[in-house]
Amino acid sequence: LEVLDCNGLFDEIIITDELGGERFRKPSKKAFEIMCKAFDVSFAQTAYIGDNPAKDFYVGREGVFTIRIKRDNALNLYDEHYYKDIKENYTIDTLE
Repeated sequence: LEVLDCNGLFDEIIITDELGGERFRKPSKKAFEIMCKAFDVSFAQTAYIGDNPAKDFYVGREGVFTIRIKRDNALNLYDEHYYKDIKENYTIDTLE
């Protein structure tokens, strides 16, 4: 976060390994639960943006609206790798 100069840009940041190790990394929903509690919102009031079908869109089963960025230069272009076949709600091709 310091290298990317992100400090001060966000109200809350969760580093999942600091929650107790690898078991809290995606696809664990623990970080999402903590963030929802911090902002007093439900999963249904949130959105998650990611690009990796193997680990990013599983929270959709909890009611989180999910958006996939499917860029030409991304490492994760193939749909057959979706975690438990859970797909995003919406797809965009570019941030432009």
